[in-house]
Amino acid sequence: MLETATRLFYAEGVHAVGIDRIIAEAGVAKATPREMLLAIFDNVGELGHDPAYRGCPFVNAAAEYPDPSHPVRQAISEHRRWFRTLLRNLLAEGGHPDPERTADLLVALKDGLLIAADLDDPARKGVIRDAVTRLLDGRAPT
Repeated sequence: MLETATRLFYAEGVHAVGIDRIIAEAGVAKATPREMLLAIFDNVGELGHDPAYRGCPFVNAAAEYPDPSHPVRQAISEHRRWFRTLLRNLLAEGGHPDPERTADLLVALKDGLLIAADLDDPARKGVIRDAVTRLLDGRAPT
Protein backbone atom coordinates (compact mmCIF):
# COMPACT_ATOMS: atom_id res chain seq x y z
CA MET A 1 0.00 0.00 0.00
CA LEU A 2 2.88 2.34 0.77
CA GLU A 3 4.31 1.71 -2.69
CA THR A 4 0.94 2.53 -4.25
CA ALA A 5 0.66 5.73 -2.20
CA THR A 6 4.18 6.77 -3.14
CA ARG A 7 3.56 6.14 -6.84
CA LEU A 8 0.26 8.05 -6.88
CA PHE A 9 1.49 10.97 -4.78
CA TYR A 10 4.56 11.43 -6.96
CA ALA A 11 2.56 11.13 -10.17
CA GLU A 12 -0.47 13.23 -9.24
CA GLY A 13 0.36 15.11 -6.06
CA VAL A 14 -0.70 14.72 -2.46
CA HIS A 15 -3.82 16.87 -2.76
CA ALA A 16 -5.15 15.00 -5.80
CA VAL A 17 -5.01 11.52 -4.28
CA GLY A 18 -7.19 10.37 -1.41
CA ILE A 19 -6.91 7.37 0.85
CA ASP A 20 -9.83 5.58 -0.81
CA ARG A 21 -8.04 5.66 -4.17
CA ILE A 22 -4.83 4.34 -2.63
CA ILE A 23 -6.73 1.50 -0.99
CA ALA A 24 -8.58 0.66 -4.20
CA GLU A 25 -5.43 0.60 -6.33
CA ALA A 26 -3.44 -1.30 -3.71
CA GLY A 27 -6.21 -3.88 -3.39
CA VAL A 28 -6.14 -3.97 0.41
CA ALA A 29 -8.67 -3.53 3.16
CA LYS A 30 -9.09 0.02 4.40
CA ALA A 31 -6.67 0.80 7.20
CA THR A 32 -7.08 3.61 9.63
CA PRO A 33 -4.69 6.58 9.27
CA ARG A 34 -3.12 5.39 12.54
CA GLU A 35 -2.48 1.92 11.10
CA MET A 36 -0.99 3.52 8.01
CA LEU A 37 1.31 5.70 10.11
CA LEU A 38 2.46 2.69 12.09
CA ALA A 39 3.03 0.75 8.85
CA ILE A 40 5.13 3.60 7.44
CA PHE A 41 7.36 3.51 10.49
CA ASP A 42 7.47 -0.30 10.48
CA ASN A 43 8.87 0.10 6.96
CA VAL A 44 11.46 2.59 8.21
CA GLY A 45 12.48 0.05 10.85
CA GLU A 46 12.90 -2.68 8.24
CA LEU A 47 15.50 -0.69 6.30
CA GLY A 48 18.16 -1.32 8.91
CA HIS A 49 17.82 -5.08 8.54
CA ASP A 50 19.40 -5.06 5.10
CA PRO A 51 23.10 -5.94 5.47
CA ALA A 52 23.88 -3.47 2.67
CA TYR A 53 22.18 -0.58 4.50
CA ARG A 54 24.66 2.19 5.20
CA GLY A 55 22.44 4.98 6.34
CA CYS A 56 19.67 7.07 4.89
CA PRO A 57 20.42 7.84 1.24
CA PHE A 58 18.93 11.33 1.60
CA VAL A 59 21.08 12.15 4.63
CA ASN A 60 24.14 10.71 2.86
CA ALA A 61 23.46 12.77 -0.27
CA ALA A 62 22.86 15.92 1.80
CA ALA A 63 26.28 15.43 3.42
CA GLU A 64 27.86 15.26 -0.03
CA TYR A 65 26.02 18.37 -1.27
CA PRO A 66 25.87 20.88 1.60
CA ASP A 67 24.77 23.84 -0.56
CA PRO A 68 20.97 24.15 -0.10
CA SER A 69 20.61 25.62 -3.59
CA HIS A 70 22.20 22.59 -5.29
CA PRO A 71 19.72 20.49 -7.33
CA VAL A 72 20.46 17.42 -5.20
CA ARG A 73 19.55 19.32 -2.05
CA GLN A 74 16.45 20.70 -3.76
CA ALA A 75 15.34 17.13 -4.56
CA ILE A 76 15.95 16.11 -0.95
CA SER A 77 13.92 19.09 0.28
CA GLU A 78 11.05 18.19 -2.05
CA HIS A 79 11.04 14.60 -0.79
CA ARG A 80 11.00 15.79 2.81
CA ARG A 81 8.08 18.16 2.08
CA TRP A 82 6.19 15.30 0.41
CA PHE A 83 6.78 12.96 3.36
CA ARG A 84 5.78 15.58 5.93
CA THR A 85 2.62 16.37 3.96
CA LEU A 86 1.75 12.67 3.78
CA LEU A 87 2.09 12.37 7.57
CA ARG A 88 0.17 15.59 8.21
CA ASN A 89 -2.68 14.47 5.94
CA LEU A 90 -2.92 11.07 7.62
CA LEU A 91 -2.93 12.71 11.05
CA ALA A 92 -5.63 15.19 9.98
CA GLU A 93 -7.77 12.41 8.45
CA GLY A 94 -7.47 10.54 11.73
CA GLY A 95 -8.67 13.56 13.69
CA HIS A 96 -5.37 14.23 15.45
CA PRO A 97 -5.60 17.49 17.45
CA ASP A 98 -2.26 18.88 16.19
CA PRO A 99 -1.37 17.34 12.81
CA GLU A 100 1.14 20.08 11.88
CA ARG A 101 3.38 19.79 14.94
CA THR A 102 3.04 16.02 15.18
CA ALA A 103 4.05 15.65 11.52
CA ASP A 104 7.17 17.70 12.27
CA LEU A 105 7.97 15.45 15.23
CA LEU A 106 7.40 12.30 13.18
CA VAL A 107 9.76 13.53 10.45
CA ALA A 108 12.42 14.19 13.09
CA LEU A 109 11.78 10.74 14.54
CA LYS A 110 12.18 9.14 11.11
CA ASP A 111 15.48 10.95 10.60
CA GLY A 112 16.77 9.68 13.91
CA LEU A 113 15.55 6.14 13.26
CA LEU A 114 17.26 5.98 9.88
CA ILE A 115 20.54 7.12 11.39
CA ALA A 116 20.18 4.78 14.38
CA ALA A 117 19.49 1.86 12.03
CA ASP A 118 23.00 2.34 10.68
CA LEU A 119 24.69 3.00 14.03
CA ASP A 120 22.72 0.85 16.48
CA ASP A 121 20.90 -2.47 16.61
CA PRO A 122 18.36 -2.39 13.74
CA ALA A 123 16.13 -5.00 15.43
CA ARG A 124 14.27 -2.42 17.50
CA LYS A 125 10.79 -2.54 15.99
CA GLY A 126 9.19 -2.40 19.46
CA VAL A 127 11.05 0.81 20.23
CA ILE A 128 9.89 2.35 16.95
CA ARG A 129 6.25 1.44 17.57
CA ASP A 130 6.48 2.74 21.12
CA ALA A 131 7.93 6.07 19.98
CA VAL A 132 5.33 6.56 17.23
CA THR A 133 2.48 5.55 19.53
CA ARG A 134 3.63 7.98 22.20
CA LEU A 135 3.72 10.81 19.67
CA LEU A 136 0.30 9.92 18.28
CA ASP A 137 -1.20 9.67 21.76
CA GLY A 138 0.56 12.76 23.09
CA ARG A 139 2.15 10.75 25.89
CA ALA A 140 5.39 11.83 27.48
CA PRO A 141 8.23 9.31 27.66
CA THR A 142 8.42 7.33 30.89
